[in-house]
Amino acid sequence: MTGVQTCALPISAVIVIVSALFVWTLSQRSFQKVPAPVPSTVSTRAIAPRAEPTPGPQFTPRPPVSLKNGTILKRFRAPKGLSTVTVENGNSEDAVIVVSGSNEKGRDKAAFYVRGGKTFTLSGVPSGTYMLAYVLGSDWNRDTRSFNSELGRKRFENDAVFDEPEDEIERDGRQYRRRQFTTITVSLKPSVGGNARTSQARLEDVSLEDE
Repeated sequence: MTGVQTCALPISAVIVIVSALFVWTLSQRSFQKVPAPVPSTVSTRAIAPRAEPTPGPQFTPRPPVSLKNGTILKRFRAPKGLSTVTVENGNSEDAVIVVSGSNEKGRDKAAFYVRGGKTFTLSGVPSGTYMLAYVLGSDWNRDTRSFNSELGRKRFENDAVFDEPEDEIERDGRQYRRRQFTTITVSLKPSVGGNARTSQARLEDVSLEDE
């Protein structure tokens, strides 16, 4: 009868084999690839306080300069006469009126200031033939003697004749010499039914300098 032969190993041999297997397992683990660590991303941002705008100096706009109504800007060189010219400024803007022409002194002129909505009468106009021109504006400049804001220049197309004829009258049996004079009224604001034509004035028409 053939039996199964067994080979008995000593206990020390079994321990050696188990130890070898354990060492081999550790060596296998030691050779496994360990994944590299993923670098962390750090979000950086500079933070600084926002600069607030520095308020500048506060300027209060000044009101426009207006001269006193009826201010005389230029006088005739000729002796005063008896005639008058009245100017009605129905506009909201101020005006400078220049009366220039010829009289016994040759070329002569006068100029005066009329505020918006006001009226002024220039007396003492010498006998002569004159052109009436005016400039509208606001904010009078005393240095340049003109408006800082000029809104328009006009002249009346027909000249104005100022004369002072003399005649004699009899009263109570006595003879008297009578001297007449001229009075003219002009309006600077156009109106329906107006009887005077105007056109664009040249700069020299409203100049305050002598011609």
